[in-house]
Amino acid sequence: SDAEYIAGAALMRTRDFTVQTGLHRSKRAGDFDCVTLDFLKLIIPHIVCAVRMHLLLANSARQQLLAQEALDRLRVGVVIVDAQGGLVFSNRAAERLMNASAGALGISMRHLRVNDPREAARMHRLVAEAAATTEGKGVYAGGEMRVRCGDGGFLQLCITPLSRQRLDYEFA
Repeated sequence: SDAEYIAGAALMRTRDFTVQTGLHRSKRAGDFDCVTLDFLKLIIPHIVCAVRMHLLLANSARQQLLAQEALDRLRVGVVIVDAQGGLVFSNRAAERLMNASAGALGISMRHLRVNDPREAARMHRLVAEAAATTEGKGVYAGGEMRVRCGDGGFLQLCITPLSRQRLDYEFA
């Protein structure tokens, strides 16, 4: 490299790492003039902000992946739906149980559905009540219900409100 002139800064230091930036100019391009250096001083805080934002977003994505991985490792099925029953998340166990339910419980057009009309009405009521609690518009505890499968067995559903902050953070 024919870098002759260098301008740089340590953007961030943590216990684990240091983030640095450097600009290099060749001998032919000449040294950094005062206008360029003043411009660099002006934009460095913005670069620091961008680095911090990148680190926060990377950590958030990592936390989301960890949460999803933990839920996928559970032996019980977990399905998270919005107030209208729209699918937000389902773990692998839930998908296996729905597939084994002989059509009694499943996802259709990205919505949780129950084939039996009475069971469907009860599930929709419990989901709506739990969603109202999540939104701060109720104090419902949710509830449990059984969905009869085509093979004579049952799936036990536990419908419960979630923290709005956690829902926004984990599954945004």
